[in-house]
Amino acid sequence: MNKGKISIIMNCYNAEEFINQSITSVIEQSYQNWELIIWDNQSTDESSKIIKSFKDRRIYYFLAKQHTSLHEARNFALSKISGEFFSFLDCDDYWNNKSKLKLQYEKINEDEMLACVYSKYFIKYHNSLLPTRIVPKKKLYSGFIFNDLINEYNFAIGSGIFRVNKLKDFPNIFDTRRDLISDFDFIMRLSLNNKFDKIDLPLFTYR
Repeated sequence: MNKGKISIIMNCYNAEEFINQSITSVIEQSYQNWELIIWDNQSTDESSKIIKSFKDRRIYYFLAKQHTSLHEARNFALSKISGEFFSFLDCDDYWNNKSKLKLQYEKINEDEMLACVYSKYFIKYHNSLLPTRIVPKKKLYSGFIFNDLINEYNFAIGSGIFRVNKLKDFPNIFDTRRDLISDFDFIMRLSLNNKFDKIDLPLFTYR
């Protein structure tokens, strides 16, 4: 485990339209102690060519042996990380704030009991007249937030930074039997007995 390093998981499948912006939003972060694990789930477009055009030694490219579900691919990618913390950024999303990692690292580093620090986020509608909106509009929850999330689930997986050592009781982080709701399942299991904290700013854009 590399202390202070944030391992960023980027799952990719046919993302040539957006992945340049996604990777650039990582490189432009003010916090620079990171590695980017890109798991290519057998893309058939120009995604791999775009990824390989970035000459940054912190970027690691892995091509899946076969196409799998998203959450099985996430589990494979997570087996490659070396950081003390990890985060997710899917290939069509991006971090709209260059201080995202810095703000969240400083917060999670204050309290070793914290399993996650998350934020508000933007929802951006691609090729739509609908305006970009912030979610949620009210303040986020902090502390032991399991019951709060049961009442109102407002968590986006790309908005969080997570502490690796809080996952020791998770044989597989994402339960692939519940693929359509695996993000929700993971966050609910993690929040059941672990503290969360928050940044009340939209740091992430979900397209």
